[in-house]
Amino acid sequence: MSRGIWVALVCSAFLVARITVGQEVHCGSHEKIAAIPTVTAHSSSGLLHLKREEQVALAFVASIASIEFWCVQQEQRPCTLDQMTSSNRTAAGSPVGCLKYDLTDDANYTFSVTIKDESWDARASAKAKGLMSFHFHSSGNSYSPETFYKPTGVVGPIEKELGYEVSGESFELQ
Repeated sequence: MSRGIWVALVCSAFLVARITVGQEVHCGSHEKIAAIPTVTAHSSSGLLHLKREEQVALAFVASIASIEFWCVQQEQRPCTLDQMTSSNRTAAGSPVGCLKYDLTDDANYTFSVTIKDESWDARASAKAKGLMSFHFHSSGNSYSPETFYKPTGVVGPIEKELGYEVSGESFELQ
């Protein structure tokens, strides 16, 4: 393939991605999730095998934590979940600090953000049996929130520390 055709293909792919993904997405869209990120998680006992629904929930809570970092740094306060899904905040003319998708209609999880002073808790609580729940907690230090998961079938407040990595598509407008 000649260099000119390769450059044209790359530019075309970029423009299509920019047009279909770029500015058409607004905070809290009710559209179906276009692309799901790759999510891996581990605990002190090793790699956790996440179901796709759990990967989506963990990716959303990770995006919430990222937005909270932005809120604390730029607005000197944590943001509510409503602010993350219903407002179109901008910085330098670009949407920032919001979730691409509305979480209220999720069939598998209930998402919540609780704020007390500069501390915040973000949770993805499983609605269905057989799914893990996730909890991120920041006690005023938005740089490194504590991350936990609740194993399936556990009743009560038992949580275990969680490590994770999210790659690919983000649920956050940046």
